[in-house]
Amino acid sequence: MVLDRRITHQIVQAMLRAKTGEAANQPPELVPTPRPHPFRDPARFSYTGELADMAKASGVPAYDQLAAKVAPSTLSRLANLQTAYGRPLQVNAAYSDPNKKRHKPDGAHPKGKAFDLNIYPATDAERARAIELATQMGFGGTGTYQGPEDTKKGFNDPRVHIDVMRSRTWGHDGTSKTTPAWHRAAVARGLAAGEPDMEAIAAEVAKGYPIFGPSRRRLREP
Repeated sequence: MVLDRRITHQIVQAMLRAKTGEAANQPPELVPTPRPHPFRDPARFSYTGELADMAKASGVPAYDQLAAKVAPSTLSRLANLQTAYGRPLQVNAAYSDPNKKRHKPDGAHPKGKAFDLNIYPATDAERARAIELATQMGFGGTGTYQGPEDTKKGFNDPRVHIDVMRSRTWGHDGTSKTTPAWHRAAVARGLAAGEPDMEAIAAEVAKGYPIFGPSRRRLREP
């Protein structure tokens, strides 16, 4: 059983009243705690590319578009990934309409189970760090878009694909054969590390960002 913050507060207050001998019928004093929504916080997430274009076309905020047809548990993994990563994440793509042919109709994006992130600086080491943490968070599928021709031109593609479908890796041509060695090593480290202790990680974050809960929330401005 998981206790939410309000119930936990009520239990603690009841125990304190019993200890001090206060009246049992005295209503508990609830002190509201600010809980900024992680996907509305520009210090945590920004939006660009396909996702920003879809939001503009739909006339909704980008963070609302992010949650379109994406399960709360998948959003929770993304919020936890950003907490562990410790710096803002830029989301390039999330759910994609299969009729628009942006992605394969049977792929992870049309099923609302994937994100494309822009990782800066787009070095192998930084992208590997994001992939390692994503693997720890339960994103089994990871992909990178860096092509050999880009390397020759000195261009690093910042995009990293993560999804919650079957475990696999792929490189610039969409196959496992082109998965870079640093990418495979990052996945191996993430699997070896196991599931992270999010409470410990969150405690180390300066502002103590709240972790996105399991219940779906309306992603609208208040």
